[in-house]
Amino acid sequence: TNNTIGEYLTYQWTFEGGKPAKSSDKNPTNVVFETPGDHRIQVAVSNGFETITTNQNTSGLVNHR
Repeated sequence: TNNTIGEYLTYQWTFEGGKPAKSSDKNPTNVVFETPGDHRIQVAVSNGFETITTNQNTSGLVNHR
């Protein structure tokens, strides 16, 4: 969950190995990783003047539908 506070913020998420691979939602949902293992998730938050980027590695499990 993204708890960033402030008005007029934009978000750029990148999900390595995820579907979808990118999102501009504040709190993206329904991201699926089809292969198990570590995946890098990156988010860049911008207020139009400054951008802060952070990376997180997560271990994903395969969801067979």
